[in-house]
Amino acid sequence: MIMRMLSFCRRVRDWVKGFVERAMTERQLEEPELAEENLVRDVSVPVPMPKSEPRCAGRANVQVDGVLTGGDGRPVRTAIVYQSELDFISRCILDYPHIETGGQLFGFWTAAGIPVVLFAIGPGPRANHQAAFFNQDVDYLVRVGQMLIGRYGLQHIGEWHSHHQLGLARPSGHDAATMVHCIKRQNLRQFLLCIGNCTDTASELNAFAFTQDAGYDYVHAAWDVKTGASPFRTVIARDAALTALLTEPATVHPSIGAIYSVGDRATFVVPTYAAGYWLNTKANNLVLKRLVDHFAAFALPGSACVVQMDQGKCVHLRFDTKAGAMEIVFPQRFPLESPLVLRDGALCESAFARWEPADDLFADVCAYYDALTTVSGITTTTDIPDVSKGEKDGSIAL
Repeated sequence: MIMRMLSFCRRVRDWVKGFVERAMTERQLEEPELAEENLVRDVSVPVPMPKSEPRCAGRANVQVDGVLTGGDGRPVRTAIVYQSELDFISRCILDYPHIETGGQLFGFWTAAGIPVVLFAIGPGPRANHQAAFFNQDVDYLVRVGQMLIGRYGLQHIGEWHSHHQLGLARPSGHDAATMVHCIKRQNLRQFLLCIGNCTDTASELNAFAFTQDAGYDYVHAAWDVKTGASPFRTVIARDAALTALLTEPATVHPSIGAIYSVGDRATFVVPTYAAGYWLNTKANNLVLKRLVDHFAAFALPGSACVVQMDQGKCVHLRFDTKAGAMEIVFPQRFPLESPLVLRDGALCESAFARWEPADDLFADVCAYYDALTTVSGITTTTDIPDVSKGEKDGSIAL
């Protein structure tokens, strides 16, 4: 009986090792692709979860300790993490303030489908750090991952990587495409992608929940932060074999700025648009996400492209650039009417700018913005059309 159990354990170990190596080798062979609308972002392929993984698909929305969770294949709106893991990732990000870095997240999924981050790892010694993408050290991930799975029963539930000081605080178009493709290819129900940003002195981390059923309709999940150290980090610290493999960030002290947590949900507006507004369709919401990614690249280091809605139910994009504080307003009759582009509160006008929308709203808005802000003959005026009334209500959680 003992021999049969040992044989079974060896087969399970070999199966896990084979899956990890095949998945990570396949991802390593992929070349980064340059999307037109934004810089390349690269994440590692998710490792397939064991068959016993809790599934959230098919569940109704439920309340767990007052936290709304997803159901019917929709992404959850909450991710649980211990403060020790946020601190570790902060130190990793601050090691590379001007290029990308990253790592993996290990933990489990609750019965309600909420990810619980119990142990985070950073880049391996042979990781590839570039200004616009990051590749993990595959050998490092395989060796560490096998020990975390085999010795401690943890699951590979997510990835994290930094966009350093680019101001892009959400997945790029390439990030989202990579996640959707990998989840489908590996037949995963759900996966967590975290995006880090930093200044020279502080970092932040945003969580985004993806599911196979929702595809590109991912959710910005609020952190439910548990104080103190993860129990697994405490135990693993006494594991001499594993700690000998793990790389530690050179930055000694974490420095974490504002993060989106469960208590902050009230400051985010669930958008309800007027009848006929362009953002009432899912396709146009994806266009807005692409625009946010695109214009975030124009923002000053440490800032972002903020999406807000005014009391007249018109959406505004706001981002600070070297040329000034920029704002793009989408009026109620957009795209029949042109978007408004403002610099430091004054309307940009140009004889060279023509609003002639075709079949690609993303390209149309980008071209119109470029014509208003980069062509000679630009004038500004304080006589701004009244496309909405009142001040902006608050940030929209796309």
